[in-house]
Amino acid sequence: MADIVLGIGTSHSPVLALPSHEWIHRAAVDQANEALNLSNGRRLSYGQLLAEVGPKYEDDIAPHILAEKERLSQAALDRLAHELEQADPDAVIIVGDDQAELFNANNQPALAVYHGHEMITLEGKYAQEDAPEWMRTVGHGYLMERSHTTPAAGELGLRLIEGLMEQHVDVASVAAVTNPRQAGFGHAYGFVVKRLLRK
Repeated sequence: MADIVLGIGTSHSPVLALPSHEWIHRAAVDQANEALNLSNGRRLSYGQLLAEVGPKYEDDIAPHILAEKERLSQAALDRLAHELEQADPDAVIIVGDDQAELFNANNQPALAVYHGHEMITLEGKYAQEDAPEWMRTVGHGYLMERSHTTPAAGELGLRLIEGLMEQHVDVASVAAVTNPRQAGFGHAYGFVVKRLLRK
């Protein structure tokens, strides 16, 4: 029987993989988004949202404020990495989302557990030669600027699948990544491995 020795959580926002002076690139993506998802489920363009809310956060994006936010964010990530290192677990279970990285609309399980012996990251949009430099920087922070292979605890994965099935949880079983240019482990996985496991 396994013991849980530590539980932690982190965002994997692209801004955590960029210096604050480059956050403007992510802002431009939001400003071009015609369907920003609000917490109440509504979808608005950036222009519609700005008209509705007004520029009340304008002072929060001054360069010195963003630099301080970057410093605090990176210090918090350093603390998580340190806590993980101090816990020295035999295995780390990463729970993350999948945004058309390993799965697509043809097969989108609510819950999937991987039980292969190595994990391969997706070599996707961050690896394209025409990708802007800031996006390639984010890809590096996600282990997605090229395909990376890391070891995995396949036997533990199988035990998790079996245990979930015994508890009547409908779980998908994933054994391998066959073509990392088409599908692979994405940003939620790669960010944790790169930033917290320091690989």
